Amino acid sequence: MFSYGGAGSSNFALIPLNKSSNLPEEHNAHVTTIDGHGPNPNRQEHSHCHQVQFYQNCLYVNDLGTDTINVYHYNDTNGEVRLNHDRINTRPGAGPRHLLFHPDKPLAFVCNELDSTTCVYRIDAKLEHQQTITTRRTEDQQG
Repeated sequence: MFSYGGAGSSNFALIPLNKSSNLPEEHNAHVTTIDGHGPNPNRQEHSHCHQVQFYQNCLYVNDLGTDTINVYHYNDTNGEVRLNHDRINTRPGAGPRHLLFHPDKPLAFVCNELDSTTCVYRIDAKLEHQQTITTRRTEDQQG
């Protein structure tokens, strides 16, 4: 399965690969749209899916435009997805862009583009926020 969440896009697509890993016909794609916007009118006027990642039978979609991390259950039989629980809200204006899972511990790290922070989440039934770390020097932070 190939997934795509393009920058500036309000949707993401799951495209099944054939046995030779080539893309099949377009009509086999499952497209999911994310609605909403964030508080920054210049950067968050609508959903901006920036990363789509599979992890432990789930599909994680970071949405810079809505300040959310969307976790979907992935059905590998038919390629369909359904939202698990509610969207995970980040701090308003954070702009989650990239997500990385710890290789040995139940932790996820999310880099937020708009407020220059990194958030640490514990992975349980869903992501639980543990800590926010700024990536700016103190003198560069806005009050």
